[in-house]
Amino acid sequence: MEKDFLEAIGLTEQQKETIRKAGRSFARTQIHTELVNELRLAIAGENVHRITVVLSQGMGMFGPRYPLVLIDACAPAITTVYEKKQIEPNIMWDTLGDIAVWTEQYANTHSGEVGLTQLHWISRHLVAGLLKLGRLQFEPKPFSYPYRLYRYGRKKVLVAQQGLICNTQGFLAPSGWKTRLEERDTHLIAHEVDPESGSIDRTPSRWAMQDLALLADTNTDALHIHISAGEKLSESVVESSLLQARKVFPAHRIFACNSWLLDPSLSLVAAKRSNLVLFMQRFSKFPVPFTTAQIFERVFAFNLKAEDVPAFPAKTSLQRNVQAALQQGSVFRTMGGYLYQE
Repeated sequence: MEKDFLEAIGLTEQQKETIRKAGRSFARTQIHTELVNELRLAIAGENVHRITVVLSQGMGMFGPRYPLVLIDACAPAITTVYEKKQIEPNIMWDTLGDIAVWTEQYANTHSGEVGLTQLHWISRHLVAGLLKLGRLQFEPKPFSYPYRLYRYGRKKVLVAQQGLICNTQGFLAPSGWKTRLEERDTHLIAHEVDPESGSIDRTPSRWAMQDLALLADTNTDALHIHISAGEKLSESVVESSLLQARKVFPAHRIFACNSWLLDPSLSLVAAKRSNLVLFMQRFSKFPVPFTTAQIFERVFAFNLKAEDVPAFPAKTSLQRNVQAALQQGSVFRTMGGYLYQE
């Protein structure tokens, strides 16, 4: 007996009935038929951009519940993509379960209403563009960050590409000094990135080219790690996820992540052996651009800015510690990081 799609991805019976009832009301309309056909074609072609456009068009016409109606109508096309890629059913359902996570998030912020608005993000799930392997999600795509990773003897060296603008602390900024990278016949001159702080050294370093082996640059295939809400990031579950990813994607050597969970300042507000700090310490850091540090919306509330944090009614020790750290002048950043497996 085939699984019920909405049930298999983790939606509740009430959510399922609400979506199916809406689906029945659209069933005989021409525009619904056209959108379903367009979405099926986009899924079959693994066209993430087109999937997002179709889902967005539907939401614009019929509201945030409608993308779930479309996804349900295209369930066979979605599972076919996973089957063609020979992805195990348990991985497929775990991955597609993110739809339920974001449906619940929408309900939490809209008085229990059923809806889905994270359309570009979920579009990747519909074609197995990323996979949930245990606790973490992994998306194969080019490294893309403006850095180069070299092996230099027994150590790894990350350097900034040409023309990044940095502030006096060595983090990316709208104005400041610019990085330079020069490849000469015998030497490379570039700014090294400190793996612990993630800051870029203002003074360029010099390496003999014969001593360097390029491991990754912007075009190198990488596994991008995404961290959804869920169980704690204990060492065991994180290690299990990484091991699974290495088995599913054996050709990939570099893992990349962009998150508040990589911010070295977490060591100021969480216990030394806490899951947060141990996860952060796994990664070698590099700076990424951001407007508002993710920690404010993830630890406090969505859309919260740094200036709103002091007055927030803190309920957890982490919230209180972040408030205290801000009062003491600490700076929180969204940070990039990488892991490299030989």
